[in-house]
Amino acid sequence: MKTNKMYINIVHRLENNEDLFESVRFQQEECHKLKLPTTLLIAYPAMQNEKFVEYIREEGAREDVEIGISLHDISCTEIRELAHSGENAFYLLAKEAKEAIVTLVFERFLELFGHYPKSVAGYILDANSLTFIKKAYPCVIAAITNCFEEGVKMFAGNCNGWMLFSDGGPWGAYYPSKASHLIPARDETDAIGIVGLPHLNRDMVLALTSRDDYFASHPLNIMRAKANDGAYSPYMYHFFDQWVKQCEYNGCGYYNVFVSAGWITKGYQEQFVEDYREARRMYVDALEYYALNQKEGKSECVTMTGFAEWYQAHVSVGTCEVNLWSELLCGSKRQNFWYEDSWFRMTVDMNQGGTITDMRPYAGRYDNNMGPDTKALYNGNYPFVISSENRNTEACCELEYGGCTVSNKDKRVKADFYRNADNKPCLSVEPVELTAGGVSFALHTTFVFLGNGIVELHRRVSGLSDKGARIRIREVFRGCYGTHQYPENLKGILLKVRTGAGEEELEYSYQSRIAEAFSPVNVSAEIPQIETLVSMEAVSGVESGSVKEGTLFAPDFVLCMEGTAGEGEEMITCLKIAKN
Repeated sequence: MKTNKMYINIVHRLENNEDLFESVRFQQEECHKLKLPTTLLIAYPAMQNEKFVEYIREEGAREDVEIGISLHDISCTEIRELAHSGENAFYLLAKEAKEAIVTLVFERFLELFGHYPKSVAGYILDANSLTFIKKAYPCVIAAITNCFEEGVKMFAGNCNGWMLFSDGGPWGAYYPSKASHLIPARDETDAIGIVGLPHLNRDMVLALTSRDDYFASHPLNIMRAKANDGAYSPYMYHFFDQWVKQCEYNGCGYYNVFVSAGWITKGYQEQFVEDYREARRMYVDALEYYALNQKEGKSECVTMTGFAEWYQAHVSVGTCEVNLWSELLCGSKRQNFWYEDSWFRMTVDMNQGGTITDMRPYAGRYDNNMGPDTKALYNGNYPFVISSENRNTEACCELEYGGCTVSNKDKRVKADFYRNADNKPCLSVEPVELTAGGVSFALHTTFVFLGNGIVELHRRVSGLSDKGARIRIREVFRGCYGTHQYPENLKGILLKVRTGAGEEELEYSYQSRIAEAFSPVNVSAEIPQIETLVSMEAVSGVESGSVKEGTLFAPDFVLCMEGTAGEGEEMITCLKIAKN
């Protein structure tokens, strides 16, 4: 049974740096004062320092401290020799080198501490690495696997110098698939057997519009973003409260605080943190707020392993997660809704009237293992089929009357989340008030997530100023594929319109061609490059359908379903994501 409670992991890491050691002790001691359990991770280079090892042993003897492994720091001769590379990031090494390093680190951990760890962390741990870790060390049940939405925006923001590409995955806890570290597993046979955790929670609006390392559950990221006044930041408290609110939608929640000691050490990170003493105060303020929430029964601090054990006992493989997030920092009233299961991840932006602005087709099972011996190389992003931020693609509703066309994306609205009588997740979008051809009306939109890669789209018209008018409704999916701003080669994509009598198809050639038909069964795009099939299926009220290819200047494709609706009538279509 779920608890409607937020589970908090406070994670610290010890690397081979004398200057940071005192700050790690400070972090741990402040948690001990507040009786907050922690997970303390040690990197291999720090295992060579007897003082650090003895400290880890002392902390690990406490009931409220778990010790595990950090694979972040690989800066020592022994690891370099195994890596056969000057690469600085574990996740960018070849598969064979990663496995050799994992073996070295885990066996050294056993030698020093008398047992293998149950938790491990890296900025990115791809599916190959996770599968090897679980097979070689079955005791491991928790792993920090990805940095939510740290892709091309992060690369540009770090002067083109940080290869940490991890867009398109879950924002919370999940069961990683053997196919990809960013795909939630479909069933037990697909699951690696580890609970995957993000490196920090993010602001779910600002993650799309800015560098999301500015606005995260790392308290000092907020200071880096200047969303503070010294040690004081109302945003920090509102951010945590909104994550607690997500428990109402999902029955539980996960919150990760993974703080490098450099942020609270004199002489480190001062280009971002004006005074390390204020940074320490802000960090302690955050801990005190978690302790207060725990006292009030809203949340519970646990170790990584403690959370993973609870999650495995209470959350089934294949369970979906949702997030309805309101913008906190600027008072813009913007809302984003996120949905994720083992078939796809979708973002709906209420700033655009309930337009789908991001979609990752997990059903394609895209292989994004990383390293010089892989297809993806450095690019661990999961491909999109919609990304308004990167490629100006979207799925929206256009409405026409009297030769005038308007769209739901012209208006900002609010939305509510609920579950219907069949317990299916539903997003109800506030009616969009529109005027076209001298007639005013309201468009009501509901998304019903049916599972198995299917979301049902309901578009209903009401409040017609001319009761005899019929509004033409167009359900428009404008898509492409990619992982960044620059266009991919769309040749090979196959666009189809299918009716009961047969089908017409277009092989993509950048010529603006259109195929259309009356009484369509569905319209679709087969995208072999990412092994994905996107389709729209007629349910009710659909009169015609079409597909259209783009041009080199506008490289996308369009799937469209059309119908007409009078007062109180609706058009229903199903958007489907499947493996091609």
